[in-house]
Amino acid sequence: MEQECLNIARSLGEDTFDLMETVWAKTVSTDFDEQLDVSEHLYGCNLKFFFTKRDVDQLLEQAKGYSDEVRERVQTILHRQIDKYAYLKM
Repeated sequence: MEQECLNIARSLGEDTFDLMETVWAKTVSTDFDEQLDVSEHLYGCNLKFFFTKRDVDQLLEQAKGYSDEVRERVQTILHRQIDKYAYLKM
């Protein structure tokens, strides 16, 4: 907390718009799983996914501007996330 106060005091003479470019969000964590755990603990299970693997596949088929390798990687990641968070599906 003391360091944060020192940083604020040092930045008072600087241009506000220049400082805005260096601001970072103060999230609970950079890890999605940890953020989800904290959110569910505090507020219950309010996050829901409204898409399926079929939806992902259809969107990726339309993404012609990307190589097959990129689309396959995105598909693998999203399919894994859908499996991992199956309890969040509607």
